[in-house]
Amino acid sequence: MFEVRNIKFGGRPAIAVPLTGRTEAEICAEAAAARTEADLIELRADAFEGIRDTMRLLDLLSNVRGVFEGPILFTLRSEREGGLFDADPEEYLDILRIAISSGCIDLIDIEFGTGITAEALEYGISTAQMLAEEAKSFGIRVIMSEHDFSSTHSRADIYTAMEQMRDCGADIAKGAYMPRTAEDVDEVLAAGLKAKEKLGIPTILISMGESGQMTRTYGEVYGSAVTFACLDGRASAPGQMEAHKMRDVLSVRHDRIRESDTLFLIGFMGTGKSSVAGELGRICGRRVIEMDEEIEKRQGMSIPDIFERFGEKFFRDLETELIESLAGESGCIVSCGGGAVLRARNIVLMKSIGRIVLLTASAETVYQRLLNEAETRPILSGRFSPEGILHLQNARREHYEEAQDITIATDGRTVEEIARDIKSRINW
Repeated sequence: MFEVRNIKFGGRPAIAVPLTGRTEAEICAEAAAARTEADLIELRADAFEGIRDTMRLLDLLSNVRGVFEGPILFTLRSEREGGLFDADPEEYLDILRIAISSGCIDLIDIEFGTGITAEALEYGISTAQMLAEEAKSFGIRVIMSEHDFSSTHSRADIYTAMEQMRDCGADIAKGAYMPRTAEDVDEVLAAGLKAKEKLGIPTILISMGESGQMTRTYGEVYGSAVTFACLDGRASAPGQMEAHKMRDVLSVRHDRIRESDTLFLIGFMGTGKSSVAGELGRICGRRVIEMDEEIEKRQGMSIPDIFERFGEKFFRDLETELIESLAGESGCIVSCGGGAVLRARNIVLMKSIGRIVLLTASAETVYQRLLNEAETRPILSGRFSPEGILHLQNARREHYEEAQDITIATDGRTVEEIARDIKSRINW
């Protein structure tokens, strides 16, 4: 986390309003209008009609600085990444250098994939790294970014790109991607959750369009430090919300995170979630919700019947809907289905209203515990053995570990011991 002009980056997302006017007058009017709505403004210089005129650009920067007292982010978005600037890397380099040396900006967006320039090649580094070093010499914070308006990269590729941005000098690593399915949104959220835990710098991660709206409003949960919002419906990217509405939503999210004390028990089947939840509820005087039982009650059919009739995706949708419905609950204990954390959006929803406790057990322990109920576990069909269980555990391990706030081993322990261990660790 760091501060620029008293605005914190990291934690509760800062609201950035892009300025997309074509003339200096339009841009300055937008900057003035943003004073009551924005924590920072993003000067989208690629939209400015005088971008190739050094004196006009310097005048613009000076006048915007005079209008807006908060942080100013300078962005020159290339056509390759969804912007309006169509010049070569050399001209991109020259314009960013003008902004860096102007004394008028606080942050700068540098496209991570910008082409190699002759000067960068001479120094043996990328153009992005060279620009980052120059920006920092002027005390300017660096947002390094990649944008894909056609698809969403895998969570592994998104995280790897952010690691490379960090290593090139980014203070914030940014990625924005176009989702084609709900699962694409999960890839972005999952990369954000991992980055929050391991990257060491703030991120900005956006899944564009209406389907990716969650990535714009839950940044405090998964580590996205800035969210972009517009003035009067003038969105600069698909899915942007108006700034005044965004502030209200973020305030509600923040209060819910601060006040909630719901506890989610996750883990592979047979790790004791139901038994432990029941005992924990008894000793703490808390309401217990059994996720699978609640879904069966709402659907009027058993979990195996839901799988057989509608398939796994339908069942996972029911899990997500149930978690969303718990936002109004307070102080309850939820025993989650074994696959509930396979969706990153479920993890984000859980963390927005409580904490997550992971219960673990060896494959052999799980096998012994489930000997009399294997037929009620659709996921184990055809692979009910210690080896089959271990294979499935390994496939889910990363999801569990990235979700957990606390991990409790259950092998060789009684339900009472486990429940009291959890109680002591969460200070109930």
